[in-house]
Amino acid sequence: MANVNFPLHYWDPKVHWEVLLAEFLVTDWVKKAPVKSPKPLDDAAEAADVVALMPERAEKMEEIKAQVSDMHTPFFRTLMFNERTHRKTAELVFFAIYGAASFPAVYWKDKFNRARPGQYEPTLRPPIEVPGHSAYPSGHSTQAHLVAHILGKLLPAQATAVMALADEIARNREVAGVHYASDSAAGKQLAKDIFAILNSKSCPRFRKALREARREW
Repeated sequence: MANVNFPLHYWDPKVHWEVLLAEFLVTDWVKKAPVKSPKPLDDAAEAADVVALMPERAEKMEEIKAQVSDMHTPFFRTLMFNERTHRKTAELVFFAIYGAASFPAVYWKDKFNRARPGQYEPTLRPPIEVPGHSAYPSGHSTQAHLVAHILGKLLPAQATAVMALADEIARNREVAGVHYASDSAAGKQLAKDIFAILNSKSCPRFRKALREARREW
């Protein structure tokens, strides 16, 4: 019997992105995507700024709760696609959220181990479970902004819209009381640095996946 390969079109995009992660992790991403240390003396003052956002919770509550575990749907809805209509694009989104953004974000979180705002301001009482890791940089901000960079590269006309959506997702975490504004800013910069690595000669498989995804549009 002749050798038969597994059909490429049948690969699950929620799994296949891991091959791109393997390529990224062997780059020198710790040096090329550094995160500056937060200013400890600013924590208490920033926590007070987070308290000032609490009145916005009622309007944002549905989004805040949905985005705890589902960050891809807002982008899918904004650009009107999904893993059935645009499989390669969806694969890149999953790669950004669950791989290329989350690993570096957790690495830097462990390094800085920054307290959450509620440790300074108990009155915050976040309406969602406080994540079981430190605050800086914001993982949601890193993930959302990396998705925005990828989709903006695929669809330049939509770059402003998807970046604005990423900003909103990051800010929702501040409104929820689990992040400072500087957490969001650090995550946004980290995402920019990660995308620069992915879009370089160090990651040819990612750049190939980007070309394949572009053909879906």
